[in-house]
Amino acid sequence: MNHLETTLVQYFADIEDFRLDRNKKHELVDIIVLAVCCTICGASGFAEIEIVANAKHDWFRTFLQLPNGIPSHDTFGRVFRRLRPDVLEERFLAWVQATFSDLPAQHIAFDGKQSRRTADPTSDLSALQMISAWAVESGIVLGQVAVNPDSNEITALPVLVETLDVEGCDISADALHCQKETLETIVEHKAHYTIAVKANQEHLYTDIVATFAQLREQTGPSLQTHMTYEKDHGRIERRQYWVTDRLDQIRSADAWQALKTIGMVESERILNGKVERETRYYISSREPNARAFGTRVRGHWSIENSLHWVLDVVMREDECRIRKDHSAENMAVVRHIAVNLLKNEKTLKVGTQAKRLRAACDNDYLGKVIRLGGSKRKNDC
Repeated sequence: MNHLETTLVQYFADIEDFRLDRNKKHELVDIIVLAVCCTICGASGFAEIEIVANAKHDWFRTFLQLPNGIPSHDTFGRVFRRLRPDVLEERFLAWVQATFSDLPAQHIAFDGKQSRRTADPTSDLSALQMISAWAVESGIVLGQVAVNPDSNEITALPVLVETLDVEGCDISADALHCQKETLETIVEHKAHYTIAVKANQEHLYTDIVATFAQLREQTGPSLQTHMTYEKDHGRIERRQYWVTDRLDQIRSADAWQALKTIGMVESERILNGKVERETRYYISSREPNARAFGTRVRGHWSIENSLHWVLDVVMREDECRIRKDHSAENMAVVRHIAVNLLKNEKTLKVGTQAKRLRAACDNDYLGKVIRLGGSKRKNDC
């Protein structure tokens, strides 16, 4: 059994097929794996998936059954419209845990992203919003869950935490998730948190601002600080981090589960002579350590720079109009699988888009990306 059969094929082969036997011309696992592989190669819609799959038909036959050749774009559309997203996401989690079990997951950043073109005003269909869990150190998507159209990210994050093994990890999120119930879920799962705080938590925010104002005037030992300085491509960025475990001015400190420190970041960015300054505040369950706090704060933004940017700019997710039934959510999972595989192919030292182009034209390289052991180049396009 080759490596692919222990990952993609194996972990998606046991999804229960919802189709009637008399209507089945193609194996469900073939349809899913084809969609992943063709998305890696640059396809962003069902018609493009069909085109790429046909170009690589002979190569795909080396490890997929394809009893009736390559499915049509209509078949891909029908399957992904009807396939239950929770089933695909459960298989995604199992696949990630098996495939990337040797990679560390010490810091997990949670953040939501909206796929704008999935909205349909004519049918009152709102845009798909997914919240993802991103392993900062290893650069992979650990899991995702769609936000209920009648709710928001606040209720979705605890649901996603429940599906993951987060024990001992640091969880970071933006100020929307500065909610007592969310922190309780994180602590119950034996994880730590570093969460941004804004005026949506008025008393907490006001008390943190007042605490740092007082401590910075006193410059006592209870306030730790750390500074970073970066200069790159004409841009200069300076960040100063402060943390303290002085919580006596936080009126509701006991109400925030496992709260141990508060933090502040002052950033200054100079680009083309223009200066931008910003101050942000945080709460954390970690002991006060300004350097470690700065690492967590900076690490959180990798979900924007390394995941959301790739989905929008490289994979053109925001332009995708796939929206009927479950198709948008299922294809979001497919794109996350593609990102995981592309990010963790290390032999080619280029960006994600260049890797996709190489995979489209070189079946040997596509075999490396999807971890197909022992593949031979066959019918390269």
